[in-house]
Amino acid sequence: MKTTARPPSSQFDLDGPNFDGTFQDSILGRPARPSDWPCWKLAFKFLRTEVGMVHPVAYYPLRADHDVLPKRRILTSQGFGFQLCHQPRHGYDPTDPVDDEIDYDIDHADIRMGRGVSIGDGGYAKWVQKAILKGVPVYLVGYLELLPPEFVPLVKKRLVKCFDLEHDLHAHRTKLPNRPTAEEFLHMGLRDGLPRSARCDLILAKEAGTNPKTRCEAAAALPTTKPNEVEDLFLAANF
Repeated sequence: MKTTARPPSSQFDLDGPNFDGTFQDSILGRPARPSDWPCWKLAFKFLRTEVGMVHPVAYYPLRADHDVLPKRRILTSQGFGFQLCHQPRHGYDPTDPVDDEIDYDIDHADIRMGRGVSIGDGGYAKWVQKAILKGVPVYLVGYLELLPPEFVPLVKKRLVKCFDLEHDLHAHRTKLPNRPTAEEFLHMGLRDGLPRSARCDLILAKEAGTNPKTRCEAAAALPTTKPNEVEDLFLAANF
């Protein structure tokens, strides 16, 4: 298979109902409080160092008994595009409009633009495999213990990159309960881990409420940071 260079940008598709349900049922074991949800804005700060600029789109079904307006407001404030799916229109899944949209997106992914998918639905695997064969760089984002069996061979063979929201993208300010550690995921072959840079350490220190360096000292400790990125770095750290 031909190896392609990292694209300058990628689209990340979030299966909203699947993500919300599995996060509350399988990760928390209870209904989520507002502070429990991942900080996507911070996650994308880390993710873009690996996959380039990220254009996230959240998909939710439009149903009379499913009020998505509060969710829409929150996710759009964190950088998501938001698409309400009324009914299947592409012929990929006649019963689920969200799966139908994401299946179509993956199958029509452009080799010049990477593609990201939220972890949770193994039904996307066959379209991900097709995208890989075309040369499209693909990555997964979510919680690694929820990785469907259909994706495990792709991850272990390093055909797709896999990023854990807590361990790799630091999207949670407090530790999630009863999860495997980052090291355990490494031993399972499900995680490569991200290199810890001075940028990451500074952002994480600010997130924890500590500031071991002054702003001038912190900037001086970042030799790989370009001058015009320093302001953006501290904006991220103060989010």
